Amino acid sequence: MIAIRHLDGGDRNRLGQLLRRIPADDRNFLKEDVDDPDLIERWLADVRNRWLLATADADAVGLVGVLPWIGRSAHVGELRLIVDPSRRRRGYGRQLAQAALVDALELGLSHIFVEVAAEQEALIAMFAALGFEPEAVLRDFVHDQGGRSHDLVMLTHRVQELWSEMLTLGLDGEQAAG
Repeated sequence: MIAIRHLDGGDRNRLGQLLRRIPADDRNFLKEDVDDPDLIERWLADVRNRWLLATADADAVGLVGVLPWIGRSAHVGELRLIVDPSRRRRGYGRQLAQAALVDALELGLSHIFVEVAAEQEALIAMFAALGFEPEAVLRDFVHDQGGRSHDLVMLTHRVQELWSEMLTLGLDGEQAAG
């Protein structure tokens, strides 16, 4: 059983431990430099974006961010997801993504997208099961530490259009993080 809630100042150590557990191969696909000593402070000070932390047995097991865009694309947001490698395949990523969808709706977003490495087929399948649909394949968009190119798949969820489906799945306000 995990608890999901908005990130707060008391989470610094747990979140730092989670980020240190992310293997080098996974770091290739993160937009943030998780080795940056100021990253957690920036996330905590961030009032525009929503960061949700999942904990189990007092340990941080995952993090999801909902990052709204601005201007003419203010109705669109990006979802960023990190799950502790030792806790994967337990449904934590799915629960975090569901909580993020609720937050996206609360923020008034109509679309939320996620970028996933094309070879992460299980992750793509998880997002597809939540109603995300493929929008684009971004060829050679990421270079790993060895210099090899990887494709990204952009998946989009039309949050407001699929709200009734989300209710059917039990994703009403009770799932929202506190």
